[in-house]
Amino acid sequence: GRRKALLITIAGLALSYAAWFFAASFWVLVLARVLGGAMGGNLSVATAAVADCTTREKRSSGLAIIGIAFGLGFIVGPGIGGLFAKINLLEIAPSLGQFGVNPFSVPALVSFALALTNLIWVARSFKETLPTEKRGKVNSDRKSVPVFRMFKSRCPETRRTNLVYLLYMLAFSGMEFTLTFLAVERFQFSPAQNGGMFVFIGFVLILVQGGIVRRLAGPVGEKRLAVTGIACGIAAFLILAVALNLGLFFGALALMAFSIGLVSPTLSALVSLYTKEEEQGAAIGVFRSAGSLARAIGPLLAAFAYFAYGSKSAYLFGAVIVILPFILALKLPKPVKHD
Repeated sequence: GRRKALLITIAGLALSYAAWFFAASFWVLVLARVLGGAMGGNLSVATAAVADCTTREKRSSGLAIIGIAFGLGFIVGPGIGGLFAKINLLEIAPSLGQFGVNPFSVPALVSFALALTNLIWVARSFKETLPTEKRGKVNSDRKSVPVFRMFKSRCPETRRTNLVYLLYMLAFSGMEFTLTFLAVERFQFSPAQNGGMFVFIGFVLILVQGGIVRRLAGPVGEKRLAVTGIACGIAAFLILAVALNLGLFFGALALMAFSIGLVSPTLSALVSLYTKEEEQGAAIGVFRSAGSLARAIGPLLAAFAYFAYGSKSAYLFGAVIVILPFILALKLPKPVKHD
């Protein structure tokens, strides 16, 4: 069920922040973040819960709400972290150091409080969205690591969508990771300006998913929106490669935010629409795992390309990578939307 999975993952996330609060050494911090990453499946569960509660015709509109929430977190989260990072408990009470308290314990404490609030809300107010009779059986496939099942789905459409998302996010996560380097290199951005840059991206993301996806997914279709978004991503990479003035740079950022704002909810919806009801949770989990794998590999590849060959070559290479999912997405079939 969705409710138990949410309770487990959110509780684990809260525990990871508690460990971070007492992380006096780098390796304790790493272990805390590994635990947090392992509990990151709550996004997949939440996505599946929304899929449970929406008709096939309204699936993309429902999933766009998750994108809006993600965009708000993208804007507010770094601001909260930066604000509370200014408070160093060791300066107030140096003796706390013997318990593992570190200069960044306050942001960890705030994150723990947010996760705990989330946990209490789910425990008290979240109602199960997946009835027992609609739950799939726990078979040997489900016990394997989701990444290894990415291309083993019995549904060829789901396999192709997973590959599209993997390749697209490979390029996008690399761009996201090197963007601050690019802003400093070309425009000498300060940390505050870099923060403002990501706030701008977050606002565009919210506008796209809240305005465009929710209104056009039905009449236009998820596939067309996804293909359009990927095409915009190619254009954004090409512009970022040559952008030497702020107007062009922020135009490319808006185009990139427009791209991910279209691609993420529509591909999620396609996976849901291609999949049987009892398999939706597992299918969406595998889909999200493709994105997580891309976020692990993409920054490494992008950083290597950026510092080995320069910013222009790195972003041109990103555009080439995005051409692959664009071609694959063109061949995705139109999903059946009637219940």
